[in-house]
Amino acid sequence: MTKPPDATLKFADAEARLFVGARRFNDGAKVLTFDEMIVRRADGTEDDAIVYDRGGERRIGRFKHTTNTGMAANYADAVEPFSPEDEKRLWGIYDRLLSNVAA
Repeated sequence: MTKPPDATLKFADAEARLFVGARRFNDGAKVLTFDEMIVRRADGTEDDAIVYDRGGERRIGRFKHTTNTGMAANYADAVEPFSPEDEKRLWGIYDRLLSNVAA
């Protein structure tokens, strides 16, 4: 059974869902936990974003899609950034979703 989202927002042209602590990645001896946010637009496209920490700074990105089955050496190699415009838009959605979780 899939865990329900921790928060959901509906917009005129999209729906966003936040799953707090939903993704895990082994980085050597550490297991890191990420928030996952899925934004599905009315045209059927979606952004599957993760919120992670890189060098003490909160970042938003997505796991790279690779054709091989090998694992990345660390999460920094497995994550790629969004464009600056997409990143700004996704941060706005994430912060709104997160405030709904805390409420």
